[in-house]
Amino acid sequence: LPMPWEGLGAAYEPGGKKIARVDPIEMLEEHQCAVLAGGHETGLTSALLWTLDRHFDLDPTRFPVHVMYEEVGPGRDPLDRAIRKSLNRLTNLAPDADLPPLLVAIDDVDPGYSKSFRRVLGHISSHPDQRYLLGCVPEKAQAILDGLEGAGISATRGYLAPFGRRELKSLVEKIVGTRDSALVDRVLDILGRVKMPRTPFLMAALVVVLIEAEEFARGESAGETAILNSYAALMLRTNARTSRTGL
Repeated sequence: LPMPWEGLGAAYEPGGKKIARVDPIEMLEEHQCAVLAGGHETGLTSALLWTLDRHFDLDPTRFPVHVMYEEVGPGRDPLDRAIRKSLNRLTNLAPDADLPPLLVAIDDVDPGYSKSFRRVLGHISSHPDQRYLLGCVPEKAQAILDGLEGAGISATRGYLAPFGRRELKSLVEKIVGTRDSALVDRVLDILGRVKMPRTPFLMAALVVVLIEAEEFARGESAGETAILNSYAALMLRTNARTSRTGL
């Protein structure tokens, strides 16, 4: 969204235009950096990973890389080291090789750690052909945007909204392989009844559990802990049969 979710109601005018959502991928078509702000219950990390995955589907020439801001320590260009460490999970990159085209998501950015933030700004400034997603809590977004713009970096920002029906439909299709409106309805029904947060990770867990364990369709013991425990059990099971999810 172009503004925090909590302020959306106050900004809406009856009879006025709907406040359009902003897409991080479209933001990155016009800017080198996109600041993505979300509260602790919005699933910020999941949203960053979801955006990386979507972007790679659309543009496989850019490798998706996720790093934590806390990895930006002392020394010369620590963000470069963190990127290479993450990138080496996907491909073998020689230590002295140039970085390939990337979309780098930096999670939990805090400009209050000024030395680390300056190192991040220096790295981004020296890699104008790369693209960056900076995840943060809403109260840090303006300071991050000011820092980027002050360093001459083209940047914009958006705020996470609750994971909606449209995004859930895409998630279900990615997991199941086909469109399944009934499954979407079941997920939304359970989340609404037990007042669970609409984070991408939790929704993905619930989709898998609903597919594999039909008793959850009735909402029995459908709390967050029960769903995640069932999800973990599915991931750890030794039964080698192939499921609809391919897991």
